[in-house]
Amino acid sequence: MTHKKQKMSEEINELTTVVEYYKLYQSASTTPPPPPATTDPPTNAIDNNTSFWSEQEEWTTNHETTLQSKINQNQSKCDIVSSSPNGRYIVNQYEKDACLNWENFYRRNKTNFFKDRHYLAKAFPREFHPLYWDEVMEKGEDGTSGNDENDTQHETNLKHDDDDYVYVEIGCGVGNAVLPLLERSTLLAKTQQIQNNNPPPSKKISVWGFDFSSVAIDLLHQDERFIQAQKDGRAKAAVWDITCTSPHDILLSQEGNQTLYQKANVAMLLFCLSAINPTKMKKAALHAS
Repeated sequence: MTHKKQKMSEEINELTTVVEYYKLYQSASTTPPPPPATTDPPTNAIDNNTSFWSEQEEWTTNHETTLQSKINQNQSKCDIVSSSPNGRYIVNQYEKDACLNWENFYRRNKTNFFKDRHYLAKAFPREFHPLYWDEVMEKGEDGTSGNDENDTQHETNLKHDDDDYVYVEIGCGVGNAVLPLLERSTLLAKTQQIQNNNPPPSKKISVWGFDFSSVAIDLLHQDERFIQAQKDGRAKAAVWDITCTSPHDILLSQEGNQTLYQKANVAMLLFCLSAINPTKMKKAALHAS
């Protein structure tokens, strides 16, 4: 009877720890301030890059003080949870089984969990200009005419640079960001004539994806969009643990004469660092840079 009571007590303690984690995540979330009252018509934040990144109000020292206070409160809660035996066990177990958990996640959900991300060029028009140059030239970065001097110079550089343009996503999963970019790359590769006398850049635009999960990479390899782009030499995908492996050690060919180091024109980490142990974030960021 005593053994059963002890086991039940341990189970209750573990459940309590999980509940505390849930409360911690809930308390960490903040509600954005309501938008200021205005009589102006609403701005389309998707088509207007200025409003896409606009803040509701200016950032002040009071905001910093309030945010730091909340961080300290949540940190104390984290310390309390992680310092308990059951809390340490849960934290260590999740870290130990991180790879297994991600593999099981993608085995269970396959390609059905996340939606494809088609907003990257709208949020970062200059970085994705080589793929969406026609839309950027038409709308411009602020939703107006895109024919300004900077865009013209940027396009000129793209046309006369002999090197291929490479996008790399770290933590690509099953390709919800990679595949839309490959769609655009395929479209530009097939385009022979463009209206308005704006010919696309002649260079090859490649998109490479890397992820912690081998199951996710296998699913990406099975997508027809990726298969076609890979045949054309515009796509690569491989397993990479960014927390422990340097890009110097990521080989891009079987011959082993090329590595990932300094190959990317644009590197993306979408919701990647938040899935990494904070103690490993610095090394991950160094590897990404």
